[in-house]
Amino acid sequence: MLLCAVEQELAGVEGREKRLLEAIERMEKSYDFVIIDCPPSIGHLCFNALRASSEAIIPIDMSLFSLRGIAKLTDMMVMIETTFGHAIAPRALVTMFDMRTRYSREVLKRVREKFEDKVFNTVVRYNVRLRETVDHGLPIGDFDKHAIGQKDYEELSEEVLAGVRKVTAAKIEVSSRAAEILRTTEEYISTREPVPQSDDDSESETGIVEDLLFPTRSSYSAMIEAIARGDLPEPSEEIEDPD
Repeated sequence: MLLCAVEQELAGVEGREKRLLEAIERMEKSYDFVIIDCPPSIGHLCFNALRASSEAIIPIDMSLFSLRGIAKLTDMMVMIETTFGHAIAPRALVTMFDMRTRYSREVLKRVREKFEDKVFNTVVRYNVRLRETVDHGLPIGDFDKHAIGQKDYEELSEEVLAGVRKVTAAKIEVSSRAAEILRTTEEYISTREPVPQSDDDSESETGIVEDLLFPTRSSYSAMIEAIARGDLPEPSEEIEDPD
């Protein structure tokens, strides 16, 4: 609840884009990893999280809207790298995957072919246990250690750790990684063909692609640049559409 007012509290504060980074740097060196979970929206919380991170895991489901979300988020990462010289290594994670449907399987195949090593090998499958564990206030491993959700996240943990060891050993350059994903995502969206509709009536999905009837105009890039420059208007001021 305290974070609800963070946007207004940080308005006009010098160095507000790196408050989280400074807080983490002041901590005792007693952690191997710091995992930051932030809301999927543009604002100081998300900006601070990316500014303080060396890597980013981007969850996506099997929808075109989710791919548009990747493009927007990596656009912010590119801007952070350009403005602050801070490179982030992003990687997409397929979640809510329903292996029973032909549509999900086909889209996953296309995403892997297009994104290659920019997407985790691990896929988090749809699992009602992951929802039930929230109601009980327990980690999935304590609630049901045999659930497929637990197995998927264990596999993801191993893959993340393996990737860290690989980067550390080889000192792989992460600069422009976000730009690569941004280009790949935009290319995939622009050339993507609809998945053929299934002939099986038992399919829970129809394979309809979420194409928009009219082209959209977005002020997203202008917004994140304004956050970086620190010239966002006060909450009481009106925001003009940069387009």
